[in-house]
Amino acid sequence: MIPVLKLSHILAEEDFNYTLSCINRFWKSRNQLMSFDNDMFYRYYLHNPSFLKVMHKKLLPLAQEKFKTELKISYSFLSMYNKGIGICPLHTDRPQCRYSIDLCLDQINPWPIFINNVEYILQPNEALFYSGIEHPHYRNKIQPDNYVSLAFFHFVDPDFEGDLN
Repeated sequence: MIPVLKLSHILAEEDFNYTLSCINRFWKSRNQLMSFDNDMFYRYYLHNPSFLKVMHKKLLPLAQEKFKTELKISYSFLSMYNKGIGICPLHTDRPQCRYSIDLCLDQINPWPIFINNVEYILQPNEALFYSGIEHPHYRNKIQPDNYVSLAFFHFVDPDFEGDLN
């Protein structure tokens, strides 16, 4: 089983600041630029935005080092949870998420994630490295006075032959 690992300072300062400027632009125009998931997670999201694709490639060597294996990039995902309505129910991810980096980008207050019922608290530019398909994970309903944006970077084994999106 792939262990859960928490790391700080995942992105270089200039990359982190660039990513924050991008998410702020998207948040200001979220109703025009982003999709809203009102079936399960109650969040705004973007699948494979170009600025995260750039960071994804930069994170590949670190992911290979920490997961101790060769990897192939799957997809990235931006999730932005608004005050009092976001939730992340207990689930495991699809095969494209065998190796995951869950990166906290911005928040008012920490919003814990539970992996295998163990609570993890992330600050901006901190991330968890884990297997989204092996480890059941969830977040309770976000607090009414909170906002959190997260980036997910997913990887698969080099011989994975399915859809990478």
